[in-house]
Amino acid sequence: MPRLVDDLRMHPGPQYRGSLCKMIVAAVRELPNAEKILARVPPESLATLEDCYGSSWVPARPYDDVAEALLAEVGLAGICRFFEGQATSWSESKLLGPIFKAGQRIFGLTPAGQLKWLGHGWRVTTRGMGELCTREWEDGLEVEVTGLPPSHRIPRMVASTEGSIRGLVLGYDAIPLIETDSSELAQGRIVYRVRWTMD
Repeated sequence: MPRLVDDLRMHPGPQYRGSLCKMIVAAVRELPNAEKILARVPPESLATLEDCYGSSWVPARPYDDVAEALLAEVGLAGICRFFEGQATSWSESKLLGPIFKAGQRIFGLTPAGQLKWLGHGWRVTTRGMGELCTREWEDGLEVEVTGLPPSHRIPRMVASTEGSIRGLVLGYDAIPLIETDSSELAQGRIVYRVRWTMD
């Protein structure tokens, strides 16, 4: 029976939505080196992620165990590529699909439409992980993450978020041009300045 992990009092700190956890584990299982990656993950963490309800909130540790195992095998560049590849499937998922479709209706069928709605996706899939907001910037958009908890002020978060942004832009057959500023990562802040050219 799926495990419902949804009591913030019992599990304080950062949390991820169960459906996101399930999508990440399923995607890792599709990788050529999945066996090596998952061998690094504590069995109890893997069981928590695979057995949770999609609508539940799961403490960040099990998810982070998988992400750290992936990082150990593929490095930061590989983390960026992995999350770039996941962005399209997220926009088609039951959890995030309606959010991204709303962004398309409001802002149009452009990368800007997806990116302007990205903060809503962040709030739906994370809890206790700070905020993400998007604003106009020169001839593109600025995506700012603030309030990251100390446990997640790490290069892996910089790379995974950049990969997600890249994937959303690529989903519109556009070429992303991203300037990443992680100079204030120790304070929980990352800024991505995003432009794109149409392919």
